Amino acid sequence: MAYPLAFSQGIMIIVYIYIKTELGKLDYLSQRKISAALNIPVPTISKVIRSLINANILKSKAGKNGGFMVQQEPADLTLYDVFTALEQRKPLFKSDFNINLEGEKVGAITAEINNSLNCAEQAMKAELKNRTIKELIDIYLK
Repeated sequence: MAYPLAFSQGIMIIVYIYIKTELGKLDYLSQRKISAALNIPVPTISKVIRSLINANILKSKAGKNGGFMVQQEPADLTLYDVFTALEQRKPLFKSDFNINLEGEKVGAITAEINNSLNCAEQAMKAELKNRTIKELIDIYLK
């Protein structure tokens, strides 16, 4: 199972907005400019940005000079924060077994599968918590 592309797009949107607004000295960045630069359709940008605003990662300003700006410090913003904003804590693996087998050994196998999948998900989340948006911006600045 793969997470939707929105997670990766969300990361790129945040990095791009920060680079253009904070480092490029723009006040806000429009949805249209983001879409053109990252080659992401405007409807997708809208959906991703809405989730990032709801998570207080981005802020918006309406009007002619409006657009979007990163609300949090990149050093404090982890990839896990973006992940939870876009995936709303959905489990990585589906493990609801609907099999017609019963018994102690079948139960032990399904429990072990669930345990392994849970460990894999926790390892992924731990890695995302250890990576910040600032690290990605620093790569751009090198």
